[in-house]
Amino acid sequence: MDLPIIHMPAKHRFELLMEGQTAYIEYNTFEGGFDLAHTYVPKELEGRGIAAALVKKALRYAHDHHWQVKASCPYVSAYLQRHPEENL
Repeated sequence: MDLPIIHMPAKHRFELLMEGQTAYIEYNTFEGGFDLAHTYVPKELEGRGIAAALVKKALRYAHDHHWQVKASCPYVSAYLQRHPEENL
C-alpha cells in the first residue's frame, strides 16, 4: 500500500491525512540524524498498517540522507526488533 505520507520539516514529523484524520510520526533532530520520538494513529485509522508505513517512510528518509536513527518511540523500537532489515 503506497500511502501519501508527507514530510513536514517545520513540524518535525511525517504526516498522513486520511478520511479527515491525521496520523504522524514525530522526530527530534541531532547532529547527523534524528530520534523517532512519537507515533500517533487515530482510532478510526487503526489496523490498516499506517503506523508501519510512517516508520518505513521515516527510515527511508534517514537512509537517503545518510542519517543515524534513534528510536525513543516504543512502537518504532518494537517495529525495528520485528523488522531488523528495515534498520538501514
